[in-house]
Amino acid sequence: MSLRLTARSSVALATVSASLLGALVSAPAAGAATWQSTLDYTCRFPLMRPQPLKLKISAEIPATVVANAPTGSFKITASAAVNDAAATALRALFSTTIEGSADAAAQVVFPDNTSIDVGVPTTVPKQAIPTSGGFETNATGSTLSLRLSKVGRAKITVGDLVLRLTPRSADGELTGLSEFETECFQVPGQNNQLATIDVTSATGVTPTPTATAKPPVTPTPAITATATAQPPVTPTPTTPSGIPYSYGLSGSATLKTLTKGTLPLSGAVDANLKLSTGDFTAKIGINETQGNLVALGFLPVSAKVQILPLVDATGNLSPSTGLTAKTQVRIKLPEVKAFGIPLGGGKDCQAKNPSQINLTSPNFDALEGGTLSGVFAISDLTGCGFLNGIISPLTAAPATRSA
Repeated sequence: MSLRLTARSSVALATVSASLLGALVSAPAAGAATWQSTLDYTCRFPLMRPQPLKLKISAEIPATVVANAPTGSFKITASAAVNDAAATALRALFSTTIEGSADAAAQVVFPDNTSIDVGVPTTVPKQAIPTSGGFETNATGSTLSLRLSKVGRAKITVGDLVLRLTPRSADGELTGLSEFETECFQVPGQNNQLATIDVTSATGVTPTPTATAKPPVTPTPAITATATAQPPVTPTPTTPSGIPYSYGLSGSATLKTLTKGTLPLSGAVDANLKLSTGDFTAKIGINETQGNLVALGFLPVSAKVQILPLVDATGNLSPSTGLTAKTQVRIKLPEVKAFGIPLGGGKDCQAKNPSQINLTSPNFDALEGGTLSGVFAISDLTGCGFLNGIISPLTAAPATRSA
C-alpha cells in the first residue's frame, strides 16, 4: 500500500522570539555610538520546516577604546515580529504567555584577522500573547566587559542563536508544546558586521596581546523538522495536548495474490499531533475503490473494494526516524465480476479477520504531508455467495505477499 497525504488545512507554529542579547564586547556609555543591523535567520522548530526570522539589533558601542583598559558593558536591544500564523498556532494550544532564554554567538575580529568568540546568555521576559493578530517581541541585554590589547580596528560580527522557549496557559501551566529548544541559523550571504572599534594605545607603545574573553556558549543541537508553513485556517482546538492537522489521501494498493493488479485509493485523514513528543492519533477515511485485475494470470476480473478502518491510527513523528503508524482495517468486496459476469460479493462479503496495516515514511512533512508505504495481509473471505470458495483463494494472502 502506498499513500500520499497532502495538507488540506494545518496549523503552522513558528514562535519567533527576539531575545538576541548581547553578542559581543562592551563599552563605556560615554562616547558610545549607536549601531544597528537587520539580519535574516532560519529557525528550526520541533517537527516543522525551518521558519524565517528577521531580527533587528541596536547597540550602543563606542567607536574608540583604549588598549588593555576594561571596556565596560553596553546595552543591546533586539526585536522580532511574531506573525499572525504563528500567534494563531500559539493560541490554538491555549497559550497566553511566552517566556524563555537565548544564547547568541558572536566574534571580535582583530586587525590581524585573529578573533575571539563570545557568547552571552539572556532571558526572554514573560510576555502576553494578544487575543488576535501577530505581535512584536523585544529583549534587552548587557554584554560582557573585555580587555582589547591589539591596537587597530576591530570588528564585531553577530552569529547564530539558540532559543529555549516556554509557552504557558492562563493558569501558568505548560501547553502541548511544553518547553522546546530551537537553533536559528543566519542566512548566508549577509553582512553580519554589527560594529567596529578602534583600539588605541594610551602610551604609544604597542601592548602585548593579552585579550581575554568569556568562553563561547556552544549552541546545542535542536530538533530539526521538514514542514512548510502554509496560510492556516483558524483551528478549533479539541484538547490542549495536540494540534489538529487535516490531509487529503491518495495512493494505491497493489495486490500480489493469485489476483494481481492495482486499486486506486482516495480519502481523507484528520490527525491530532502532540508536538512535545511527536505522538499522534488519526481518523482515516478511505473511499470505496474499483479496479480491473487479473486472476490466475489470464482471467480478467473487476472488483469493488472497501477498506474500512476499525480503529483510529496511532503513531509517532520523529525528525530522526520519520513517521510510523499502525491501524486495523476490514476488507470488503461489494462486487466481483469476471468477463462482466457477477461472481459474488455483496454487503456481507468480507475478510474473516481484520488486516493490520503498518505504515512508514522516512521524510514525512507535518504541514505538507508525504508518502507512506506498508504491507497488509488479507484473510479468507466469508459471506461472498455460492462462489465464495472460488473467490476467497484468489484474494487471500499473508502480508509478505501483498502490499
